[in-house]
Amino acid sequence: MEAQNARNIKGDNFEEVPGRGLEINTWPLGTKVFIDGVERGETPVRFDNLRSGDYHIRLSREEHREREFNITLFNTSRLIISIEMEWLSGAVHVIVEKAPGSPESLPFNPEIRTRFANGSSRSSLLSQSNEVTWEHVPAGNHIIRAEAFGWEESSVSVLVEPDSTVTAHLVLQPAALKLANGTQSRRRFNPLNPNNLGQNEYRFNVSAQGAGAITILNSAGYVVYSKELGRFDSRHQEHTWDGKDSDGNYVPQGTYTVLIKAQRLPEFSTDDDEDEEETSIIKLETRINYSLNVFPLSLESGASGLVFSPMPRTLPALSYQLNASVLYNGTGFPFNIGMRFSPLDRLELATIFNINPYLESQTGWGVSGQVKFCFLQSDSVPLSLAAGVSYTWASENGERPLSHGKGVSLFIPFSLELNKLSIVLCPAVFWRGPEGLEPEVSLSSGFLYRRDFLSMGLSARYEFNFNENLYSRFLAGAEINIFPPPSNFIISLQSGIINQNEKITGYCGFGIGLIF
Repeated sequence: MEAQNARNIKGDNFEEVPGRGLEINTWPLGTKVFIDGVERGETPVRFDNLRSGDYHIRLSREEHREREFNITLFNTSRLIISIEMEWLSGAVHVIVEKAPGSPESLPFNPEIRTRFANGSSRSSLLSQSNEVTWEHVPAGNHIIRAEAFGWEESSVSVLVEPDSTVTAHLVLQPAALKLANGTQSRRRFNPLNPNNLGQNEYRFNVSAQGAGAITILNSAGYVVYSKELGRFDSRHQEHTWDGKDSDGNYVPQGTYTVLIKAQRLPEFSTDDDEDEEETSIIKLETRINYSLNVFPLSLESGASGLVFSPMPRTLPALSYQLNASVLYNGTGFPFNIGMRFSPLDRLELATIFNINPYLESQTGWGVSGQVKFCFLQSDSVPLSLAAGVSYTWASENGERPLSHGKGVSLFIPFSLELNKLSIVLCPAVFWRGPEGLEPEVSLSSGFLYRRDFLSMGLSARYEFNFNENLYSRFLAGAEINIFPPPSNFIISLQSGIINQNEKITGYCGFGIGLIF
């Protein structure tokens, strides 16, 4: 057994293999090895020069039981010994109680837990009885913790001695009502985006039983939305807002203040706070921006957009899309996995990895990357303008059929935005690098129509190279992206034609993805 596999040791194993000598492995590693009373090192250890004969082996490690046994070595074989050392252990009897004067009506279901020095952990939920005994606890010092919703966490340190039982006594005090860790899924969102992309989820923790409410105010301080959150019976809470006011109308664009308030229920009050109204508040800010359009785009061209034409629009900051698709083009089934991500507003990064398993030739693969920045993107002007660069590397037979191929591309997409219709035009210059320094130009165009849970597009691209062969190619295709509520799941369908060297071929494809 190799030393690096010592973690897989279960029980004891003595194995003879061809060779000569002795090898000892243990779990845990670092166990001292004594041969005939003389310390000879720590595991894993190997002896190649031991003479044949009988030997007494003793294995010793702190907080573990010693192991002793006799072996016989022969000149004709190597003996490999694998030993799982046993921890010295005892027992812990844990008792958890309420503090004197605690409300009788306050639910009490404590959970006790600890982590031992050997990396293992132990936990128990005390529902019927408030005490439990843990057997086979590793010897040594351990911290036992107890917690329950509505109660302050308590801990106690115990020293577990081998073959004995120690008692851990913990007392829990009622917790003060506090809200903490208030977060939101989106600081800015567009309520007109489909599904979960047009909602904001507010999450927070509450320390004790109580009741709460959420109130949303506009920049003038007027309440536009309020809702009772009901009774809190667990630590983790959440509430979703769809950008509508209390009457069901979309609120205007702007910044809104979100107040989440919690108050202790009277039946859970203690004698000390009967005359006090215990409350806690979390304050967040959310911006409604109707220009933040989040919808899936294709990555087939090497840049996000339509299949054959990049688009200037980018995702809102910290949004991303993942997708995978497979095509059939008569010669194979090219497959790719892509991702687009916006670390900042108007800046989008994308990458795509593809494998081309052809039917009659060698499989190839490639990878692409894109950086795109949108200079113009607003609701006040129905135009969008961006600039970007993409780079593709591919092995033999690894170029994606619907992209320019391997090389560097500089593209400047712009679009006319008419409500839910985008009309796109994108000139581009492409260099193949050492394989072809002559620039190749392309002009692509198309349109994309968006509905609540689907988008449909048509696009085309014409490529022309000014080299002596006057290479040209024309590609056109249709695509549909479906993202039904309430999930962020995307289903993509596409088909089209490729006209190259006076030969027309068709393709069709299917894809799935996620957008957040």
